Amino acid sequence: MSEPPQTSAAGPPPRLLTALEKVLRPLVRLLVSYQVTYPQLITMLKAVYVEVAEQDFRVNDKRPSDSRINLLTGVHRKDVKRLRAEPHTASETPRSISTGARLIGHWQGDPDYLDGDGRPRPLRTRAAPGELSEFDALVDRVCRGDIRPRVILDEWLRL
Repeated sequence: MSEPPQTSAAGPPPRLLTALEKVLRPLVRLLVSYQVTYPQLITMLKAVYVEVAEQDFRVNDKRPSDSRINLLTGVHRKDVKRLRAEPHTASETPRSISTGARLIGHWQGDPDYLDGDGRPRPLRTRAAPGELSEFDALVDRVCRGDIRPRVILDEWLRL
């Protein structure tokens, strides 16, 4: 691999950041369309930062310390140590599961939402005033009030 470009202590050039934003926009659009969440991306990005710093930014061909990788990447030393100790596999199950997947998992596995044959039953999306619909109750149980049920329903209808 070629030598990494030299940078100044002043930080990255503004034109690089502008170009990065232009590159990231379609990438993020793709990730969101495939329901890759921000926490999943951050976890993956931390590992990539550590891997690149370890492999491509050696001094005198010596393995960089956790502190040096922290200095180069901004990834916390505890995370650096953990990531370097873990075996890296690209096909690993993500640590963070999307909200939609968690909702479907609860709906398909929670006895409160199953019929007599153990199959998920249709959930009402409307309820009497002052009450939660079955769908709203499921979202509230899984998301603990972080996301409104209507937002999830609208997104699922869009999909």
